[in-house]
Amino acid sequence: MPTNAFQLDHHARANWIDEVLADSFPASDPPSWTPGIATLSPPLPNAPSVAHTGTDMLHAGDFLPHFQVNDFYGTRIDYASFWQRKNLVLVMLSDIDRPSRSYAEQLMARGRDSKEDDTEWVVTCDRLAGIPNPGVVIADRWGEVMHVAQAPDVAHLPVPDELVEWVDYVRHRCPECEGEAR
Repeated sequence: MPTNAFQLDHHARANWIDEVLADSFPASDPPSWTPGIATLSPPLPNAPSVAHTGTDMLHAGDFLPHFQVNDFYGTRIDYASFWQRKNLVLVMLSDIDRPSRSYAEQLMARGRDSKEDDTEWVVTCDRLAGIPNPGVVIADRWGEVMHVAQAPDVAHLPVPDELVEWVDYVRHRCPECEGEAR
């Protein structure tokens, strides 16, 4: 039985944390000050101007810009809807051929079978500036890129088990400990 108003309110609304985070950290305010975002095209408003070349790609340590894509099944995905709430595995495929479909189904099955609900698995054929295609980007809930994999074709992308290992790493890493090592 709740003993105070906060506990009573907490138990009454399951999504109370989303409301608090939405008020404190609007998902519409991406961290535009980061170098990774400043170099991507099209540039964000008020982002520092940096010369753009065709080779600008995200790297580990960069921050993932906000994006909207259609996933492999046609659902519109808005990164802002789970930014600061979930880790991300973003898989970019170049085509909807048989190998791509098989790879996407394996990944989506791994995402559905996961007992942890803190990671969003997005598979898309849309193209995004700064992200390899075909390729994989794994980012933590704050948008910091942890891993980028680029491949000449789907057959050379990381196997689903390797991506699950990266997700486990992101889930268990200690940012305070990493700060001491820098």
